[in-house]
Amino acid sequence: MKYSLAILSLVGIAVVLPANASVTYTFTATSANCQPCGNGPQPLPSFVLTGPSFLTAFTGVPLASFTSSANLGATTFLEPNGSGGTAGFDQITVLNSHGTYNYDFTVGDFGAAGTYNAILAANDGFAQTGTLVVTSSSVPEPSTFGLIALPMVSLMLRRFRTVRQRG
Repeated sequence: MKYSLAILSLVGIAVVLPANASVTYTFTATSANCQPCGNGPQPLPSFVLTGPSFLTAFTGVPLASFTSSANLGATTFLEPNGSGGTAGFDQITVLNSHGTYNYDFTVGDFGAAGTYNAILAANDGFAQTGTLVVTSSSVPEPSTFGLIALPMVSLMLRRFRTVRQRG
């Protein structure tokens, strides 16, 4: 009886814990020609950023927050639906020692899993090309595991009692 109470307590704790989720943004630039830094190719920015949910507001991301990165400045801006300036686009803005690079995506690309290519916006003289891969992963709620574990625990306890009564 004391074992069954302890096991049911653990299952009860698992049922009230929330699910865990994460969203990963993987960006790779395919062009990096900016107006103020002169003509010619520049180092291509790239990054991997993981957070707890999809981006829905203007976000300045410090360099230290990226899982991995190349050719970024101190802060990179991710701007869903033009929340940072360019209306009508989800935009990545990279400011580094070479200049400013804007990567424009269709509104909604930051908020859904998929692979997206930057679009060249006619009104954005600094627009570049690149690919953004957005992935979302979630761990099932512990209550799902509880629903599976509860019958198994009951069967184990029943087996334990049967063996104990015979022995």
